[in-house]
Amino acid sequence: MNSLLPEGQTALGPEGRRFCSRCGNCVRGRRGTRDSWLEKRNNRFRGQTMQTGIRSVILTFACCVLFAIAGGGVAVLLDAIAPGYYPGVFSFVHRNGGYASAYGKGVGAFQGLSLGFAVGVALSASLGWFDQLQLMPTVRSLGIIAELAGLAGIGGGLIGWGVGIYSPDYYRVVVSGGRESDFIPTDVGIGLGASQGIILGAVVGAALAIGIAWRQFRILSPNGNTTRSA
Repeated sequence: MNSLLPEGQTALGPEGRRFCSRCGNCVRGRRGTRDSWLEKRNNRFRGQTMQTGIRSVILTFACCVLFAIAGGGVAVLLDAIAPGYYPGVFSFVHRNGGYASAYGKGVGAFQGLSLGFAVGVALSASLGWFDQLQLMPTVRSLGIIAELAGLAGIGGGLIGWGVGIYSPDYYRVVVSGGRESDFIPTDVGIGLGASQGIILGAVVGAALAIGIAWRQFRILSPNGNTTRSA
């Protein structure tokens, strides 16, 4: 292959490698160096993608567990503060066995699980895309969601309590147990207002957390470049 070349020159061999005309050994040229760089970059990209996927699964699972626990805890708290909430909302269970409180706690945990899955998927996908799927940004995002959900739950409970006092017929119409003799409009208002407020606060908190992650991404990468393209 190198017999037609002057001594000391190189020829381009298979796979882009250059061969010395003196000894025939492979000498890595520009193309070989570029191939090596591309291979390293692709390996790094695959490693980062796998790591991001694992973190996304962990975050989604953690959100499901935390939200389910929080949903059950909120249900227990509402049952203590407003004992007439679950018998008024789940009147069919209350009439058939009196297990409305236990049924409501189960529903609260299931709603928390469902909300946690939705928030976890949205949060993990967004943080991963904005290269913010690390410990501190994740804790910050969950803290924002918890804070807004708590504030919205308190505000919603107060609003529902006020509606139950000044317009009790409203809840008598919108819930199934409104015609029961032991129906308590204020308890139903507190429960409905707090639960709906928590859901709304969690959704708004997730959107705000994603917006903050996007803002941090723009500050750290003003040209939109991320380590995924490095």
